[in-house]
Amino acid sequence: MKNCALHKVMCFSIVVFLLFLVGLAWAKPIQIRLLRKAVISSENVTLGRIADLECQDQELKRKLKLLKITRVRVPGQSLYVHANQVSSALSKIDLKKSDYNLIAKAPVKVTRKYATVTSDMISKAVRKFIARKAPWKSSQLKVASVHCTKIVRVPKGKVSFKLTAPKKTDWLGAVAFNVLIKVDGKTVRKLSATATIQVWSNVVFSAKPLGKDQPLKSSDVIIKKANLAAVPTGAVLKKKDVIGKRPRRAVAANSILRMNQFKKRHLIHKGDVVQVIAESGLLRIATQAKARENGEDGERIRIENLSSKKIVYATVMDAHTVKVDF
Repeated sequence: MKNCALHKVMCFSIVVFLLFLVGLAWAKPIQIRLLRKAVISSENVTLGRIADLECQDQELKRKLKLLKITRVRVPGQSLYVHANQVSSALSKIDLKKSDYNLIAKAPVKVTRKYATVTSDMISKAVRKFIARKAPWKSSQLKVASVHCTKIVRVPKGKVSFKLTAPKKTDWLGAVAFNVLIKVDGKTVRKLSATATIQVWSNVVFSAKPLGKDQPLKSSDVIIKKANLAAVPTGAVLKKKDVIGKRPRRAVAANSILRMNQFKKRHLIHKGDVVQVIAESGLLRIATQAKARENGEDGERIRIENLSSKKIVYATVMDAHTVKVDF
């Protein structure tokens, strides 16, 4: 019996001793050894990226590795992390200085990785966007130049672009596009790129000096290729649009012709008998009158009532009809 009791006492002592040793092992301070240099991919600087850790508690070790110390906001930027910054971060998770041993021979130089987006990449994206969205045929269109930031640093990942054009643009000359640079689908930079767009088209020029009120003949005009960005608004693009029309004033030779330089064709000529319409609500009166002058579409001209011989003003509606206010 004595031997059995002695054996139990010895076993109990051994168990207690082993538990004591285990307790000592768990009580061993966490070892945190800061590195001299570290390179990170994202902006967050975590303890696991800048230090070697020795910790018996694996769950605590995982938590420590993810502990955020600071941030490197700009890709390619470097900064130094000091031991006091690490101690400050550890205190926020209720670790006392007696719980760990922080070894730091010098501050950690942390550099954030980056990828480079060049002006050629941006220019290529702009040119593709213009080719897809511009209302011109590819045979007419030429992007003379694209001006943008030469080099942009972005986070590592898959780079893509999203472009938008100004709300009101004729896609001619210098056009500024908004460019979003995305990495893995997330917008990381916004910038502007200006493209000079040329669109070459047939334009009608005067082949010789044109006299005022002289009807144009086919030989009076010539077709030339021109950059529409340098062509005035309303330029004539087809011969048939001006043949037979009369210039409002003299036009010099080799001038780009514009539609507003020509009088509209007379729908009503002096002496024509026209129908006169007068309307007011449900009341509509029609009679006849004689035109006292030529009239273009929408123009107010003088007419003479065939019965009363009274002269009034009326608006030309078409080749046979005018309208008076009633």
